[in-house]
Amino acid sequence: MVVAPSAQTVSLVWSVSILLGLVVTVVVALLLQAILNTARLILKVASNIWTDGQRVANNTVHIAMLDRTNYVLGGILAEAGAVAQASARIAEAVRHGGGTA
Repeated sequence: MVVAPSAQTVSLVWSVSILLGLVVTVVVALLLQAILNTARLILKVASNIWTDGQRVANNTVHIAMLDRTNYVLGGILAEAGAVAQASARIAEAVRHGGGTA
């Protein structure tokens, strides 16, 4: 024996189904929005990390250049001492020689 549902029961089942469908749709929309916001935040942080990494790399290159500059300046300083001594000897010779350069 099959019992036919009443019109009121059919109407109630449809109403509950539509209401549940709307609730699920709203929850899914909110979750998707949360995922989108998180993805944007991750992109922003990754971009900042990339920019800072480039700055660190640029500074690293400058450190190597400064090291090379210090090496070259050390050589120049060593030679400058020899040039200063030679200049002092020339000046002393001119003073003692009494002549003009």
